[in-house]
Amino acid sequence: MAALYWKLINAFGEATPTPMMLNISFNENEPIVCTPQEAVDCFLRTKMDAISNGKFLVVKSYKQ
Repeated sequence: MAALYWKLINAFGEATPTPMMLNISFNENEPIVCTPQEAVDCFLRTKMDAISNGKFLVVKSYKQ
């Protein structure tokens, strides 16, 4: 898993001027997210742009 995380950080650094990411627990006015399902639920109802879990990356598409 460490190699996969390094690849994610490296790709982010190549795509942006910031070669680092902050890995945090997240929530919105509720207890800290503890499971993948809680993470997805929080992602879907908030303004988060993307979520990553293991080999998966989901990015929201916004209509303009």
